[in-house]
Amino acid sequence: AATLRRCVTRESKRLSNIAELSCSVEAKSDDTLYIEIDGHMCPTREKKKCDSDQGYREAKVVMAFNGSDIADISKDRNEITKLMIRGEIAPASSFMDTVSEVLNRVKAAEAGRVVFLGDGAPWIWNIANELTPDAVQILDYSHAKAYLYQAAEGMYGKESDLSSAWVKKQKERLFENQVDLLIADLRQHLSSCPALQTSITYFENNRTRMLYGKYRSEGLMIGSGAIESAGKRIAQGRIKGCGMRWNVSDLNDFLRLRCSFLDRSWKDFWKTQYALAA
Repeated sequence: AATLRRCVTRESKRLSNIAELSCSVEAKSDDTLYIEIDGHMCPTREKKKCDSDQGYREAKVVMAFNGSDIADISKDRNEITKLMIRGEIAPASSFMDTVSEVLNRVKAAEAGRVVFLGDGAPWIWNIANELTPDAVQILDYSHAKAYLYQAAEGMYGKESDLSSAWVKKQKERLFENQVDLLIADLRQHLSSCPALQTSITYFENNRTRMLYGKYRSEGLMIGSGAIESAGKRIAQGRIKGCGMRWNVSDLNDFLRLRCSFLDRSWKDFWKTQYALAA
C-alpha cells in the first residue's frame, strides 16, 4: 500500500505539468464549446466542522468539449468522443484557476460560442461570470424540473392529479421562455405554502439561465448529464468504496490520474514517461 501511494503521488505530480500533454479538445470558430461544471461529495479524513459533518468534501469537476464531438449512439443516448476533464477538492476561489487553465488549454477564446452548463450552485456561476462573462449560461434542465416537482408536492401533495397538471403547465412555460409567469404562479401560493420561497428564490436567481425554448431553437444542449456522469465515474466508481476514507492531498493526487484516464490523455502521459526512461 505504501509503495502504491508513493507511485500515485509521484505520477500525479508529473501529470500536474499538463503542458507536456497534447489536448484532444480545441475550440473552433464555427463550433460551440461547452464547459460543464459540477461537484461530487467524497469521503475524507478531514476534521469534522460540526456534529453533523461526516467528513465528506466536495470534489469540483470541470469538463470541456465541442458540440461537433457529440455522437448519437441511440435515440436517448449520446457520447462525447473528445473531452477534457479536471477535478480537485478545493475552495471555489482556487478551482477558478483550474477552470481558467482548462479554458486556456482548449483555446476557448477562439470558439464561435462558449456555453456554461451547471446546476444552481452559486460558485459555478461566479466562476462563469468571472472567466467568461460573454458565455451563454444554461441551468441544467433536470435540476429545474426537480424544483418544479418539489414545489408541486408542497402545494398539492405527491400523488395528486393537480400536482401533475401543474408541473406539465410549468414545463411548457419553461420551453416558452416564460419563467416570470412561473414565478408569479408560485407567488400566488406562497401564503398557503411558505416553503415555496425556496423554489421561488431558485427560479429568480436563475431566470436568465432557463430560456430553454430559445436554447433549443439554437440547437444548444440544456442538460449537464455529461459532467454528472463523469463525476460519478470519478467519485462513485472508485473513491466511494465500502469503508474508504481519504486524506485530501492523496485524493487530489488520485483525482488527477483518474481524470486523465477518463479523458483519454492517459496514454499520452505515459508516452512522456517512456521518453524519460529512455
